[in-house]
Amino acid sequence: MSFVPSELILCVLENEYYTPWRTRPSGTPNYKLLKACALVCRTWSGPAQSLLFRSAIHIDNRNIHKFLAALLSSTARGTALGDCVRILEISIPNDIWIINGGCNQNDFANILLACPRMYQLRLNVFGKSELEEKTLKKLSVAGRRLKALEVFCYEPKSPIPFHVLGMWPNIEFLCIGSTDTMMCGGGELAQRKGAGLCLYQLELTTPSTPEVMNWLLASSANSLRILDLGRHMIEQHINILAPHAPQLRSLRIACRDGHPADLQLLRMCTALEELVLYEIPERSPLAPNLSPTIEYITFETASRSVRSFSVKLQAVIGVVDALPNLKVVTYRNQWQEESVESDLEVLKEKCRVKGVEVVISEIPSWCEDPVKMPFVPPELVLRVLESGYYSTSGTPDYTLLKACALVCRTWSEPAQSLLFRSAINIYNYNIHKFRAALLCSAARGRALGCNQDDFAELLLACPRVYQLRLDFFRKMELEEKTLKKLSVAGQRLKALELLFWPEFWEPESPIIALHLLGMWPNIEFLRIVSTGPALMTPSTPEAINWLLASSANSLRILDLGSISRLTERDIDALAPHAPQLRSLRIACYDDNSAHLRLLRMCTALEEVVLYEIPERCPLAPNLPPTIECFSFITSTSNPGSFSRRLQAVINVVDVLPNLQVVTCIYAQQTLVRYDLEALKAKCRIKGVEVVVSKLLPCCEDPVKVKRFPRTRFCVEL
Repeated sequence: MSFVPSELILCVLENEYYTPWRTRPSGTPNYKLLKACALVCRTWSGPAQSLLFRSAIHIDNRNIHKFLAALLSSTARGTALGDCVRILEISIPNDIWIINGGCNQNDFANILLACPRMYQLRLNVFGKSELEEKTLKKLSVAGRRLKALEVFCYEPKSPIPFHVLGMWPNIEFLCIGSTDTMMCGGGELAQRKGAGLCLYQLELTTPSTPEVMNWLLASSANSLRILDLGRHMIEQHINILAPHAPQLRSLRIACRDGHPADLQLLRMCTALEELVLYEIPERSPLAPNLSPTIEYITFETASRSVRSFSVKLQAVIGVVDALPNLKVVTYRNQWQEESVESDLEVLKEKCRVKGVEVVISEIPSWCEDPVKMPFVPPELVLRVLESGYYSTSGTPDYTLLKACALVCRTWSEPAQSLLFRSAINIYNYNIHKFRAALLCSAARGRALGCNQDDFAELLLACPRVYQLRLDFFRKMELEEKTLKKLSVAGQRLKALELLFWPEFWEPESPIIALHLLGMWPNIEFLRIVSTGPALMTPSTPEAINWLLASSANSLRILDLGSISRLTERDIDALAPHAPQLRSLRIACYDDNSAHLRLLRMCTALEEVVLYEIPERCPLAPNLPPTIECFSFITSTSNPGSFSRRLQAVINVVDVLPNLQVVTCIYAQQTLVRYDLEALKAKCRIKGVEVVVSKLLPCCEDPVKVKRFPRTRFCVEL
């Protein structure tokens, strides 16, 4: 079995980490699957075990010692499974509850010490017992790295939550609740003088007294961004929450008729991005109380009345109309009643008109990971997407980029910028759709390809276009008005590629190319290709002299393709430029010595690409010793011919002292497979890297580079 990196196995297993929502309402990890994967083979064992121990839940007196033994024994073996634990759920009981299923305080502290990288702790507290002194000392060390804490007290007056919150100042995500209103003795709160927590998120699953609320938020004036108040009333808390409201990014609240404090708090939240409504008022207007900054709204309702649901849905439709930045509306379908489907269709239609996405979900709000949602700079997203920009065929991966553009608002702009970076194959059937995306206007084309006016308008609409590829199908002269537009539109162009098709070729076709090159003096990368007659390919000294008239000090890369008709006069025209060339791409034939003569003139070459290798003429003596990168292509299908040409390459490896890379660009894979072994052996001795590739030199970006070989550099364009 071939080696599969553990990182890849981990990515595969993470896709199946959670059980399906409906078959396991708690949304817990799929332990059965992870246990099976851990037994597949040694390679799978480590990644599967790390996920198996990532979330340790339901720890009680029946399994705590077995669990703790597994952690300690793994450390002795060097695998440290305790380092894998990120989430721990455990219960702290009084003496009665230890017998019925809890674990004692000492075991609780020891487990936390054995899991030094734990991120989230879910704590169930039974009874009013206090933590012992020795337990407090251990916990003060063990919980320092905790970021998320969920505490549920079965005794509303338990002091334990306030003990641990006083010891763990790094908690940023707090969920706290009880069987009744949370409260604590005045002495307990006075003793601690407010929690030292800089909370990012606070979730209250049950009501709490104003004293407790004030104590919890004492140090969170500049940090609180997510506030979840559940379904309980907040009248007594409105003055405490008011200073925090303007900085909230997400508010989860129940808005009910007859409770004006709910809407009052909504009006205070002027920077909200997300709003979750556990209840919607029927009589009080909702939309006027919402901030225009809201992008995401989620709503649910506890009412099973169809009439009540319809009334509340009208309030949501009013919100969709009112919010200018709204992107997504989510309905949490708690009851799964088919009777509300017709009402939801009205909402969907309204959202479709406004360009808002509608999501119907069964997953409750508490199925979230306690992590911050920081703003990711578009520049960083762009760098990530650029790494997957090109597909294996060498063209942009448009399917991937389209998908990324739909992920979220943060990804949309960077993905779209890459999606439109390379606009290829523009014809009469898609040019107006493309123009509509750029100009929000459309017209009709008249022929294969686009007409002159469309061509000029497209360039004007793309002021930062770097590279232009033009296909010429017929004889055509540019109109005066087109020339004026193009003289402005193409000033920033750096790279131009002209392709003439033989079935439409006429002798006057190159005149257009001369027009364009005369108007665009900033072109630094020029490629002229014909699949038929010679056209503008360097076949006459006059054409070469005209093209290179102003390039005496700038030409560094010359690609002559597989042209076999270079004459001595052509070489004389190229001779002044040869000494400064850094890269030469040329075909060397046995029956044409002019090509080898040009090679000898290039005394400063760093890269050579040979489209053909001579069999009879010696190649190595004609190459300068400065060459670092040597690439060769051969179109022969004759095994004997390929072997002879490969021997010439092996001789080149022997001769060139600065050679670093040899690249074989192959067309016949069956020939390459066997004959390259001799070349690889020679390169291994000389310390030269061997690369086997299918990508031709034309699959490069037209950019300047400090070192060869030059490949695709999406960022540089």
